[in-house]
Amino acid sequence: MKHCFEIYVLTDSVERKQWQKLYDAVNAYSGVLPKFQIVTSIKDNIVRYFLLSDQDLGAVANNLDGLLLRPVAKNAFHIPETRKKKRMLQFVAGGNLLDFKEKYAVKSGEDLEYAVLNVRAVNKDKAVVKGRFYFKTAAGTYSVAPKMFTFLPTNLLAADFSGNNGRYTKKTISKYLDIEKATPLFSSDEHGALFSVDGFPYFNQQYFIGLPQYEFDKHSFLVGATGSGKSKLISLMIDRLAASEQRNNYRVIVVDPPRCTSRGPKAHSI
Repeated sequence: MKHCFEIYVLTDSVERKQWQKLYDAVNAYSGVLPKFQIVTSIKDNIVRYFLLSDQDLGAVANNLDGLLLRPVAKNAFHIPETRKKKRMLQFVAGGNLLDFKEKYAVKSGEDLEYAVLNVRAVNKDKAVVKGRFYFKTAAGTYSVAPKMFTFLPTNLLAADFSGNNGRYTKKTISKYLDIEKATPLFSSDEHGALFSVDGFPYFNQQYFIGLPQYEFDKHSFLVGATGSGKSKLISLMIDRLAASEQRNNYRVIVVDPPRCTSRGPKAHSI
């Protein structure tokens, strides 16, 4: 599938109704009999959710409750390859994937790492869901167990991260700067762009700052550790200006003072 999103849970728990709302939103947005995948990863006791589709589902993020979608590369997770089949799955009555994982860890010493739900939506209440559950043995080999559903098993996806004695945690969102005041600078047009902008969590697609939108007459402050790319960024800006149609509108002067060391200023040749 072409598009992959990570699903972030914004509260201490995610309930069945929230997954149903996601299903309804994708179903309404994608048209007749849409296909998509929901992947749950449980590794190192960290729970992560992913949504995959042939369509760009970023627009459905506005209709979700307590869930946030972020575009990610498909290599953000890796489903193991295996031909070994596992039969006769026994779910915990009324339980979720974490309960299911605990049951098999005790019962057979196998560790549930991935649950993949291949969903073909039929209507609001019905779907054809082909589930595949990947278990890792103590020897490091994998087996996969298939399971068919006639609905989205929202009970398996629900989880209370505050009520499992801290054993499992959700993948949390990194801290981001408040960029809302800068949104007038953003454009979806990549042509002539000076910067690309990852607007998450405010936006679910990549935006760009073009040369006409960037106010070079205003002060800018680049901050970063040694080797983080400050000089490279300035060089990129100059190169983009020189290659643009507005190149005759600017004059660039670069002042690069000698670096001071414990032995005094470093010699600089011109």
